[in-house]
Amino acid sequence: MIAAIDVLSAHTLRIGAILELTGVIFLHSLFLTGCTSPLFDVYAASMTGQPVDDYEEKMKAAIAAVRHWSLPSLYGQVPWMTGALFILGFQVKLTADPWLSSRHRLFRLGIGVLQIGAFLDVTWNLVNLAEWVIAVNYVKASDATITALIEGGFFWWPEMLYVSFLSLAVLLYGVSFMLLDVHHPEGGSTCLAWTLLVSWTLTGTTAFLRLLVPPSLAALSVVVAIDTAWPLFLILSLVLTVVWSFLFEPAVNRGIYAEAGGADDYGPEHTPPRHCWAAIRRI
Repeated sequence: MIAAIDVLSAHTLRIGAILELTGVIFLHSLFLTGCTSPLFDVYAASMTGQPVDDYEEKMKAAIAAVRHWSLPSLYGQVPWMTGALFILGFQVKLTADPWLSSRHRLFRLGIGVLQIGAFLDVTWNLVNLAEWVIAVNYVKASDATITALIEGGFFWWPEMLYVSFLSLAVLLYGVSFMLLDVHHPEGGSTCLAWTLLVSWTLTGTTAFLRLLVPPSLAALSVVVAIDTAWPLFLILSLVLTVVWSFLFEPAVNRGIYAEAGGADDYGPEHTPPRHCWAAIRRI
């Protein structure tokens, strides 16, 4: 049992990144196959790709989205939230170690930013889970009941809230990963860390645009561009984070065990090349 805990503790960032990537891919696979439908986009366009201008047709689309909530839509949320908890555990590991917490002030800033980002990541998952619990209670409700709830913003406001939390979380992830890597004495890959900053910033920006550009008012081409860019940037950022985690977390573990006198458990102390491609070849 203790050995299993030690293994999990040494792989928190890697496990968290992989779980989040798995959850995202699964959720978008369900969306593409029609097994789930986000209420946020019900006013964007009809299934034929044409703008829906008639109020009754828009409301029918919204009611259909509510009735579409089902158990499969929860399957992708569980690994994503579990991954967020593992990333939060990685931040706790950084904070609990006196050697790491006494590093450069910008490294400590990266730890704090990661804490806020991971907390917001967990928070938006809880908000989304609460929305799912609420929505499934009305799957078989009458059209009049669902219409009244939609017009009153009963589903819309939780959707906007969780997208806001998610946008902030991914923006903070990019900043924290860059600060942690650049200001760690060994680090993983500085080139990849800066790439993560750019990719996560693009991900957060497109998520914010989903809030700032109402689907009911924007042109169809704008809505399609935002809704296409958002998942692509998210998946790209998570793939890069998985690669980076296999470079950076072992460096963190080596520093922790070296300070504790157990450097041999993770190999001899050394400072690997920081060049992007040289670091990637070490995987």
